[in-house]
Amino acid sequence: MISSTTSKQIYNIEGIVTPIASGYEIPFKIFEAEDVAVTIATDDGENTPVTTGWSVKEPTEGTGVYKVVFDEGYTFPEGALKLVISRSIPLEQNVDLRNGDAFDADVLEESLDRQMAVSQQQQEEIDRAFKLPISENPGNIIFPSADERKGMMIGFDDTGYGVKVGRNPDDAIALADELLKTAQSVQDDVTEKYDAVEQKAQEVSENALKVEQIAEDIDLDNINNKFTELEDEIEDVKDSVALPIPEVAYEVSADGFSATLKLNNTFTGYGNVEVRYKFGSEPTATDSLLSVPITASGTYYVRAFPAEGESNQPSPSAIIEISLKLATPAISVQKNTGNATVTITHGDSNATIRYTTDGTEPDEESSIYSSAITVTKNHTVVKAKAFRESWIPSDTATSEKIIIARVWAVKWNYGASSSALARLTPETDPAGDVSETITTEPAPATTSQQGSSPFDAYAPWSDMKKRNFDASGQPSYWEDEEGFSTATYDTMVWIPKFWIKVVDNPTDETRIYYLADAPLDGFTLHPGSGQYVGAYPTSSSKESKSGKARQASQSIVTMRNNAKTKGAGWGLIDIAERFAIQFLYIVEYADWNSQDKIGDGPTSDYSTGYSDVIDYHTGVGTGGVVKYRHIEGLWRSQFEWTDGFNTVNGHHYISTDRDNYQSDVTTGYTDLGSWQISGLYITKLLYDEDMPWLIGIPEEASGGGKTTYVPDYAYLYSSGTTVLSCGGNWNYDSDAGLFYFVASYSSSNPDSYRGSRLSYKEPSAA
Repeated sequence: MISSTTSKQIYNIEGIVTPIASGYEIPFKIFEAEDVAVTIATDDGENTPVTTGWSVKEPTEGTGVYKVVFDEGYTFPEGALKLVISRSIPLEQNVDLRNGDAFDADVLEESLDRQMAVSQQQQEEIDRAFKLPISENPGNIIFPSADERKGMMIGFDDTGYGVKVGRNPDDAIALADELLKTAQSVQDDVTEKYDAVEQKAQEVSENALKVEQIAEDIDLDNINNKFTELEDEIEDVKDSVALPIPEVAYEVSADGFSATLKLNNTFTGYGNVEVRYKFGSEPTATDSLLSVPITASGTYYVRAFPAEGESNQPSPSAIIEISLKLATPAISVQKNTGNATVTITHGDSNATIRYTTDGTEPDEESSIYSSAITVTKNHTVVKAKAFRESWIPSDTATSEKIIIARVWAVKWNYGASSSALARLTPETDPAGDVSETITTEPAPATTSQQGSSPFDAYAPWSDMKKRNFDASGQPSYWEDEEGFSTATYDTMVWIPKFWIKVVDNPTDETRIYYLADAPLDGFTLHPGSGQYVGAYPTSSSKESKSGKARQASQSIVTMRNNAKTKGAGWGLIDIAERFAIQFLYIVEYADWNSQDKIGDGPTSDYSTGYSDVIDYHTGVGTGGVVKYRHIEGLWRSQFEWTDGFNTVNGHHYISTDRDNYQSDVTTGYTDLGSWQISGLYITKLLYDEDMPWLIGIPEEASGGGKTTYVPDYAYLYSSGTTVLSCGGNWNYDSDAGLFYFVASYSSSNPDSYRGSRLSYKEPSAA
């Protein structure tokens, strides 16, 4: 039950800033927290409902007293005088009684209590309303219509019940004072009441009943007659009064880069007014008008000025903070040899540019851009964003995927028997280095069919061209120059520089061969690139010419010395150059079986130039003679001595120092280890992390065949001293091939099946 008539509690909080931590008691019954309303009265006469920053605390055990508790850190507003806690129960009936149901006393009691609380709540509001004495019976007191009472004061006629209206100035209190003063000169009979009227006017804001009494005492008709005179006097006063502070908002453009200030007040009654603004300080009468777009974030001061000929004083400034969006940075990429230079620019020198190179969005923790960025990895994406205090961060600028070098790759599953390798694409490359996607396979030429290859469009393959060398052993005509002749001059094939990376994964028995046309982070220059090899096997006259009988029956030592007599930079093809050719082939054809992909090779001895009948760089010519990228007879032609590889008592040694090649030595050579292979098809090739270019050294040969794994023969002896010959002879059928690898003959053996191939490397680059 409700035993108290209290429905609100007023606390004096004048001079108090921080609410009592323990809260303010609610001395009347409530049913739930939503039944409580909180209001703060301030010294400017405002009563402001407080809807946030507080909560109702339930009674501690035994007290039964609810409290209003303010949130930690809450402070009362400046000028707060009173804290009013009142009951605010919705005017609704929340009990549903049904015929035949049992009556629950508690439910009825609570429902009655709620209705009583609502009645008390309404009574409290009635107590604050104007009321006539109980002894009066006025009938209906009817107010004039809305159009008649707009901007007017309310008064009563001489019966006390008829409602009259009179002119109402902007400030009721001030107007009442002015009206009383004017009434003194107009009406002698109000002189005696002047003091009473002035006192009553001052009390209007606190007690509306006093205003009622003043209205009864004033002759409104008489005052209205003088109102026009007062308006003239008021205008004179207003001319010397400062204009009101502009009420300003701003509207940001759709792109966020500019804003327009919007004026909300109209300055009615003040004559012509000009509203101007300035960034960062008080504007003057010559600063920009409000219609000029804003293009920078920060603090803006907005002020009203009287137009020329008007006498009002300028207003105080309205201060408004505007946040605009920074423009998007610009990213430019300059591709260099082996890297790319990324430059980021922005029009705002005060903005901080932050960037990422891993594809993530830049934030305020990302790297700060201060100078050009050097990128060394393919597919790097640079993202940049501008930040500045008080500004909205810019949109993200994103570069295209940066391709520093064109990269191709093939993947070999050496745990499987297939001779084929899989081509990798940018999407399937686990390292993210591949830039090119190959969708068609190369086709070698025959005497009746033209060849083609997607790699003809790319260096280094497209730059593998034939070149003549003159009688003095110096480079001369290229194949597309007048005077070029394969029969008249030594003809060599240029192997352009290229860069490689090999990734071996023993866990899943895979190996990836990467080839790049330019330097790239993680790649190394292939040591066999950037030099020339003979377009034809060496002839008996120590030449690389078409139409010549091939040289044979000479040891590697003799043939090496013969090559050197041609001049500085000359020698025999070495293991680095041969492996460079193999690397170019395996990336282009993606298969270890060179005989299947290009051709088996001849079945009888032949003179050089048999492949010249086909114009294309790769394919099968007369008698089955094959060539790859203009290089004739790389397999099943004759065994070719290959420098840079010695086997001594089962240990295999390698060197790329072409000026110091010697046979039967270990000094100046790197020991690769000791193992033996005797005339078997290769099933696994050596991988050396320090020398990834060693593509073609057989490591295992067991269980292979002429169409599986690497379908070429290998011989590596376990005793004695031997040197390397490659390719296989014309009578070696399917065990020959580009990867045929034999280290079984001594350096002094002048075997009739063994020949050589010239090479040339410019001495200055050696």
